[in-house]
Amino acid sequence: MTIDLLAARFEIEQLIYRYGHVLDAGGGEPFADLFVEDGEIQLRSLYADRTDVDAGIPWKEQGLSAGAELQGDRLVFRGRQKLHHFSLPKGNPAIQFHVVSQPLVTIHTPTTAAAQSYMRVYATPHGQPPQLKVVGKYSDQFIRNNDQWKFKITTCEI
Repeated sequence: MTIDLLAARFEIEQLIYRYGHVLDAGGGEPFADLFVEDGEIQLRSLYADRTDVDAGIPWKEQGLSAGAELQGDRLVFRGRQKLHHFSLPKGNPAIQFHVVSQPLVTIHTPTTAAAQSYMRVYATPHGQPPQLKVVGKYSDQFIRNNDQWKFKITTCEI
């Protein structure tokens, strides 16, 4: 493995970890900056009709009202404005922690890559001890643009 491949893997792993940190810190523009201009998040849930405990409405309804498009069994947020809106806190205030583990990065070309990782989200509603809220996995596609890796598509399956 070359130094360039090791550096690319390291940069992508840092981007994956930064995703959770920025999202947990309130998202907004710093979150949208992790993506290419036409980047997207795809959410696929076995529980799309389940009521979100923070927002009090079904996840699918919450996503559609936040500007997502329904594509088959996925909610898709595409473009900077929708990514920005997706990342903002919703519902009751709670401290949350995205814990991402075991990223498996594959470099396809000097400017494209993919990764898979597992995720857990813990929330501390109303000052209570942290509670496991979501378990799932990410499948990501990356593009290197202007010497910087960014998300092209991240798919979250829960």
